[in-house]
Amino acid sequence: MNQVPPNPRPPISPGSSKAFIFVVGRLFPLSFGFGSIIFLGFGLWAINKGMQSENWDKGTATITSSEIEKKESRSKDAQGFTRTSTSYSVRVQYAYTVEGSSYEGNTIGFGIMSHNEKSDAQEELKSYPNGKTIDVYYDPENPSDSVLKKGVFWPMYIVIVIMVIILIGSIWASFALTNYLKKRTAEAMSLVQGKPC
Repeated sequence: MNQVPPNPRPPISPGSSKAFIFVVGRLFPLSFGFGSIIFLGFGLWAINKGMQSENWDKGTATITSSEIEKKESRSKDAQGFTRTSTSYSVRVQYAYTVEGSSYEGNTIGFGIMSHNEKSDAQEELKSYPNGKTIDVYYDPENPSDSVLKKGVFWPMYIVIVIMVIILIGSIWASFALTNYLKKRTAEAMSLVQGKPC
């Protein structure tokens, strides 16, 4: 009686369905792409607003409050261990007047990144003590839209490049992984049926 020689690289289970291939092969890699689209959209928005602010009118604002906001996020690494990362952001409130009308704002800059070290956030916070008078830039067509630092912050360009790479990579991976799973499923089925691939 002929015996099928052992496969040194066992194929995927014959029970793998089209739904499994769709979820693992398509949705899993594309989930990274969906996430990159969100960050890509934010980056493009920040760059666009930063460019617009270059032509905004200049006024004078007063800092009404300033503080450091701490955020913690948890994620699992490749070994399954939970990792906690902490970031620190400077939050400000300021008031200003345009043609007799009072406005309030809380935007330091479009696309400003948070700090990994609390000391860096504390150093930035020194620039915005309560009661300080500071320049503010506002949209002349919509004075409620304002910012303390006009222009585009260069880290946003890096974010755009990284997100585009992730998006393209996730699309490529979805096709490559799907084709791989289909091939392995075909190998498994052929073994069960005793037919060569």
